Amino acid sequence: MFDLRRLFLGWRAGRSDSGEVQEEPQKEIRLLAITADIENEIELRRMAGDNGWRIVSARSSEEAVAALESQEYALVICDRDLPGEDWREVLSRLTSLSQRRCILLASPVADEYLWNEVIQHRGYDVVTKPYRYDELKRAITFAGSWAGRPENHRREAASR
Repeated sequence: MFDLRRLFLGWRAGRSDSGEVQEEPQKEIRLLAITADIENEIELRRMAGDNGWRIVSARSSEEAVAALESQEYALVICDRDLPGEDWREVLSRLTSLSQRRCILLASPVADEYLWNEVIQHRGYDVVTKPYRYDELKRAITFAGSWAGRPENHRREAASR
C-alpha cells in the first residue's frame, strides 16, 4: 500500500521515493575579488577550489568596474586597503552599478563600527583577513543565496 505520510517525510528529509538521500547540486558562485594582496588571493583561490566558487581577480576599482560591465557577478570581495583608493568610494561606485550585488569587505580588523559603515555604504558584510575558512564560506554562502533570490532583483528594479 502507498504510504503518503512516509513519502512526504522522506521528501522533506531530502530522500527519493526509494529512500536514498538526494544530494542537492551545489550552485556555482561567481565572485569578483578586488585585491592587491597576492597571498590573500592565493588563499581565496584555494578555498574556491574546495567549494566550487569561480573567482575573477581585479587589482583596482577600475579593473573591477571593467569586469562588472563585461559580466555579472553576484558577489564581490573588496580589500579594505587597496593602494591609493578609499574603500568607501569603491563600495559606492560598485553599488551604483547594481544594488543586487553583494559586496563583502575584507579587512584585518572587523568590528561593529566597520560593519555599520559597510552597511551604510550598501555593502553586505565584513570578513577578516587573513581569511578564515569557516567565516568566509558562511559569508559567501549567505551572500550568494541573498543575491540569487528573485524578490531581491524585483526590489532593485522597483527602486530605480
